[in-house]
Amino acid sequence: MIQQTFVHNKAQNQYVISNQRNNKGRELNIQTNIKTKTEKELRLQVLVNSGYTQTRTNKQLVKEEQIKTEPINKIFEVFNANGIRNRAVTQRMLLEMEINGHKERINAVVMDLNSTNMFLGYNWLVKYNLEVD
Repeated sequence: MIQQTFVHNKAQNQYVISNQRNNKGRELNIQTNIKTKTEKELRLQVLVNSGYTQTRTNKQLVKEEQIKTEPINKIFEVFNANGIRNRAVTQRMLLEMEINGHKERINAVVMDLNSTNMFLGYNWLVKYNLEVD
C-alpha cells in the first residue's frame, strides 16, 4: 500500500503522488470526501485500479448509505480478469469527489465490488495524467 501525498497540478491537469510505501501490498489507496447528488457527504478510501475502464462504486455502499442512482443510457456487460462474465451494469451515480482540496465531478457505475467502496478506473487515470513519483 502506498501512503500517498497527493498534489494536484492544475496547470498540467495531473496528480503527483509521493513514493512513501509500506509492506502491506502494492495498492494505491486514496482518502476522499464524496458528496452525492442529494448533498450526502461521505469520507471514503478509494482504490486506483488501471485494470478497470470505468470508475466504479460498490452497490452495497449505495444501498447502505441510500445514495440515489440513475439508469445508464447503454447497459454493458462486465467480465472478470479470467474472462468469466460477471453482471450487466445498469446504474450509475453522479458525485463530487474531493482529494486534498481538489474537487471534481465524476460519474461512477454501480456494481458489486466486495469490500472496496470505490475504484477510480482507467478513465480517471487518463483524465488526470497520474504521475507516481
